[in-house]
Amino acid sequence: VKNKKVLIYDDFISTGSTLIKTAKYLKEKGAGMVSSAITHHFYIQGVQEKIEKSSLDNLYVTDTILNPNKVKYKKLKVISVAKLIADNLEYE
Repeated sequence: VKNKKVLIYDDFISTGSTLIKTAKYLKEKGAGMVSSAITHHFYIQGVQEKIEKSSLDNLYVTDTILNPNKVKYKKLKVISVAKLIADNLEYE
C-alpha cells in the first residue's frame, strides 16, 4: 500500500472503531491517501467527530440516513441515491 490511494468500503458505520483502526494501520504502512465508501452512516453521537480526528482522509456515504445534526464535516461527503432509485423504478 506504500504511496497508494486506498479505498475501504463497508455497508455501515456504527461506532467507527474498525474504520478508524484500519485507516491508522494503512497510513502506518505508508498509504498515501485512505478514503472510505460506506452505504449507511448511523450518525451515532460522537462517531463523526472521532472520524474527523482520525487518519482517514475522506468519508463518502449515501443519504439513506439523514444527518440529524445537519452539521457540515470536512471529511464527510454525502452522495444522494435519489436519482439511482428513481431511474430504476418501474411504472405500469
